[in-house]
Amino acid sequence: SMMGSILLEDSEFVNYLWNQSEKLKKEIRDRFWQEEQGYYAYLEDEDGELIRQMEGLGEALVLLSDGFEDSGHRVRSILDRTHRTELGIPCLWPRFDHGDIPLDDRHISEVYHNGRIWPFVSGYFAIAAARKGRIDIFAEEMLRLI
Repeated sequence: SMMGSILLEDSEFVNYLWNQSEKLKKEIRDRFWQEEQGYYAYLEDEDGELIRQMEGLGEALVLLSDGFEDSGHRVRSILDRTHRTELGIPCLWPRFDHGDIPLDDRHISEVYHNGRIWPFVSGYFAIAAARKGRIDIFAEEMLRLI
């Protein structure tokens, strides 16, 4: 709605989009939250089943998006339970089992995000932690980037 106001868009249309975004936020919060894991699921498949892996950038963006996650319990849980390694936050964790596909450069397209560490994901997570008052996580993740 802020962008619509800035662009002087029709207020009825802006209100419609705002209401749609609020519905989407509610659905994501209600359907993707995994209390037992302590973070949001990666996705929901065509049968409505959650794919239980966590997605590092998604967890960071949940924390960075103003007003998306206002539950202190969930914020603490995401920060405390998102999988972190000595090298940073993996894109996806736990890894998907790809059976016999070798984890080498020739087969990178099959395992591209699967447990890989991308520095920008760790950076976003570090910033999210700092904004939520977890300077300890911020410092750890920033040190892992250098």
